[in-house]
Amino acid sequence: MNDDRDPRLDDRQSDDHREAEHQGDESGRYRPDPYGSSVVLLPPTNGMAIASLVLSLVAGTGAPFAVIFGHVARRQIRRTGERGEGMALAGLIIGYLELAVLAVAIAVLLVVLAPFASDDTSSAYQQYSSATGGAAPSYAAQPRYSAPSDATTTYAPPPTSRRVLTSTAAPTSTAPSTSTAPSTGEPTLAGADRQGFAERGARCNASDPAVAIGYTPSSEVVVCLTGAGRYYYKGMRLRDLSAIEIDDPVPSGDGFVADNGGGRYVLSSSALTIYQGSELVGTEPMLGYWAA
Repeated sequence: MNDDRDPRLDDRQSDDHREAEHQGDESGRYRPDPYGSSVVLLPPTNGMAIASLVLSLVAGTGAPFAVIFGHVARRQIRRTGERGEGMALAGLIIGYLELAVLAVAIAVLLVVLAPFASDDTSSAYQQYSSATGGAAPSYAAQPRYSAPSDATTTYAPPPTSRRVLTSTAAPTSTAPSTSTAPSTGEPTLAGADRQGFAERGARCNASDPAVAIGYTPSSEVVVCLTGAGRYYYKGMRLRDLSAIEIDDPVPSGDGFVADNGGGRYVLSSSALTIYQGSELVGTEPMLGYWAA
């Protein structure tokens, strides 16, 4: 039987077949060769997925970055078709577990250390209370006044003083004498009595009478007389109720001068003047003043 086909047509079909075999499919993943075998081309592995897995193995500091890179890698893999889904997922799981363990460790540490912090604060407060006697700090630390052990000792201010304390013996001079006892008149200031301010203010100790009482916009002051014939000065700052007490103020004019070695308080019917050494610290105008 004779073959009537054109040999040139057979050659052309054979060429077309070989070209199709070399071109492969559109994706380029499979490329058949002339001998019938195929080569599989795999997509690359996502770099973020690799970084997530590596960082998750770095305990502590790497966990947050492993979680971040893991989420980014999974989004990129879904978009590009790259490999590494398993590594990204593993990095996420390990990273979240490390963060949870870290949070629990911090919470346990805080619970364990809380009693020690409370004890330290309590100890510091007790030391402060012991040092200050539980009172508010004063704006000039001074020793509290204590009466002399010898009750018969009398105190005589300088001759220039307006008050002169004398013995109980009758004076031999014909000149009029000055009584050691303060006036029996009651203070005319509101809220004050014979010992100073009645509520929360500057006030004489025990039953000592006041010989001078005054108040300014910022302070309350009182000068008291002990049974032994000695004066002492007490002041209170109204802003924070800080108190000060100074022994042996000296009468001057219509008031007193109290000196504690570093600060000096000049009390008069017109003002309370405060000095630090030779430097004037401030002058507070007197709003009310009474003297025995």
